[in-house]
Amino acid sequence: MLKTKRERNLVIIATIFGVTILLWSFMNPPGKSAPKVAIISLEEANAKKKTALKSLASISQDQDKLTPKITAMAYDLPPDQLEPRIVRNIQDIALKANVHIREIKPIKARKLADGNGSKVSMEVRFRAAFQPNVMKFLYLAEDPTGKLVVDKLSLISADARFRTVEVSAQIAVFTRSTAVSSGI
Repeated sequence: MLKTKRERNLVIIATIFGVTILLWSFMNPPGKSAPKVAIISLEEANAKKKTALKSLASISQDQDKLTPKITAMAYDLPPDQLEPRIVRNIQDIALKANVHIREIKPIKARKLADGNGSKVSMEVRFRAAFQPNVMKFLYLAEDPTGKLVVDKLSLISADARFRTVEVSAQIAVFTRSTAVSSGI
């Protein structure tokens, strides 16, 4: 098998070297590379769990309280069916406030950021006396029972002698329907 003295010596040296490396690796294992995670006590874990459950219950109660209010303040109709209703409501408010509307322009309905509904807006333009007509119109538009919201308002003095102002108001309503209107 091994014919020369030199071959035997090389095999013996290789064996000793191999055994030495194996012993070294068993005696000095590599260090753990995973980060050390602090282990918390059972009491601390239970306290954190109890706190989390309390906050979850509080959030659930808040949602239960707000759901009926949201239901009362938003429509269920899709924007296409809601726009004529908004126009009628705005016209009724203008009649009560003794305001003559020059223009009602629909603005394309937009989905809400959370995806749970849509916002339908109209731009309303008219000229009227600031006190009492414009103020009455704005108060009636913001009445919670009407579900309307004045998003933007622009007042420009039109005639100092008659104390009238040009009004451009963006009025919006919210619907839980996620269908977005097709036109305008």
